[in-house]
Amino acid sequence: MKETKRDIFDLDIIDQTINKLAGIVIPSMGAKGRMALIERGAFDKPLITDDGVTIAKESMKVFTHEERPIYSLCIEALHNVEKTAFDGTTLTILMIKAFHQYAKRLIKEGVDQQLVSEAVLKRASEIVKILDEMKMTEVTPEIIENVATVATKIKQIGKMIAETHKIAGNEMNIVIQHDQSKGDYIHTIKAEDGYVLEDEGYHLDENVNFTTDEKRSYTEYEHARLVFLSSGGFEFQPMLNFFKSLPTEDVPPLIFFMPKQYDANTLLNILNIMIESNKKFAETGQESRIMRFQFVYLHKNTSDRKFRDLAAYTNGVIQDEVLGTKDYKFENCGFAKKIIIYKGRTIILKEDQKNNAFAVDARVKEYNEYLERNKFQLMEVDRVDIIKSISALTSSIVKIMLAVPTRSEYEFLKLKFDDAIGTVKMTIRNGYLLGGGKSLFNVGKEFYSQKNKEILEITQAPIKQITSNAGYKFKDVLKSGKLIGEDYIFNVMKGKWEPASEEGIYDSYEAYRSAILNASSVVSQLILTYVYIK
Repeated sequence: MKETKRDIFDLDIIDQTINKLAGIVIPSMGAKGRMALIERGAFDKPLITDDGVTIAKESMKVFTHEERPIYSLCIEALHNVEKTAFDGTTLTILMIKAFHQYAKRLIKEGVDQQLVSEAVLKRASEIVKILDEMKMTEVTPEIIENVATVATKIKQIGKMIAETHKIAGNEMNIVIQHDQSKGDYIHTIKAEDGYVLEDEGYHLDENVNFTTDEKRSYTEYEHARLVFLSSGGFEFQPMLNFFKSLPTEDVPPLIFFMPKQYDANTLLNILNIMIESNKKFAETGQESRIMRFQFVYLHKNTSDRKFRDLAAYTNGVIQDEVLGTKDYKFENCGFAKKIIIYKGRTIILKEDQKNNAFAVDARVKEYNEYLERNKFQLMEVDRVDIIKSISALTSSIVKIMLAVPTRSEYEFLKLKFDDAIGTVKMTIRNGYLLGGGKSLFNVGKEFYSQKNKEILEITQAPIKQITSNAGYKFKDVLKSGKLIGEDYIFNVMKGKWEPASEEGIYDSYEAYRSAILNASSVVSQLILTYVYIK
């Protein structure tokens, strides 16, 4: 019998891994946090970033074999925070380190490890409860600007997100694009009637392979017609009749929307019909009738709902027996002024003369009635997803055009904008707190009377790191006495104390809540771990 390989874990290995990860990531924390230069190999350009998740993910190669499983658990916590809060990922690593130090002290005092694990979770719950009482929910344009500025460390982004929110509303249906027509860094914002589908799109190359345009990284069609094929089955003859029924004049580009569960044989049949039809048109000299076509796949878990959204938005009918009619008809196609298909996103701009108000109103009414019927049963994530769908149907697309000369600069700024947009959405939804580590410091004051040194160190950890990264000693900051006052905050950019209401240094409440709960969960698991089985 083959012997199972294993390593015995001890606190030193866990401590060593957490400290190594923290040492790599947390220097980027705060308004004066530093960038990381990440080497990506001989043939790839290096990446310069202060994004905590990116730095953490790219640092895997510096961890040893026995450190990797601990590192992976920490990365999982970061992903959870990034997914739910869009910010606070560096804070998560810092909290993992602080909770682990707390747990280590309890173990050295002889407390049973099961009790230590429970104590970590209990303390995290207590901290979050106090933060919940502190959070503020009255969101103003100034708050939106301040939260976005703190999340990105770039004041111009804060101003642009606040301006975008005025146009787009709370859900902010936003598209960010690279504008290479300018190199003067004058970024622009414009609104346009359209629908954003966050799903993959592909077109066919000359060898009938699914691909995207590598030079431009997108495919664009003017005045296209949309054909919706659901998963209810495919019939060869009706599809053939559909192609034969196309108008004799120029055939508009045909964009086929279908779910990913379409099987290969079905797709091959559709392709063969299209290719043969194009050959016949070319043989008869009718080159103007050669079809340009594109396939866009919907995620299998949401295809039916998104089908209906797209059909309503473009005045189209889903063309099969499950979601619409069994017959494929040209007049059932949706209309689009323009369709721009990227690798991970499809933008549909509405035809100016086509009025889809009735179909959209009916779809929104259907959503609102569903929300009302299920308001006590619906999970929050599902409710938010439906609200996003309503916003996509009723709101204009707001385009942020980033005028930067190089692709690297664009990617850096886009990441910043994405973080800011997500953070602002969560702030609008769940509230905000004093930033700069001050809110957690104020939580610590609740434990002063208990003389609980460990909890004080956990809650002081962020403000200590932020001031340290800015070149100040926390002890000197603490001596001034103003840190104890709730109305004052230490501005590390200016190096002085200012009234919090004037400085506007605010963080998303969700970033703190998610970071603390995920960090304590990881530490609680690690405390109970004793062996790594390979």
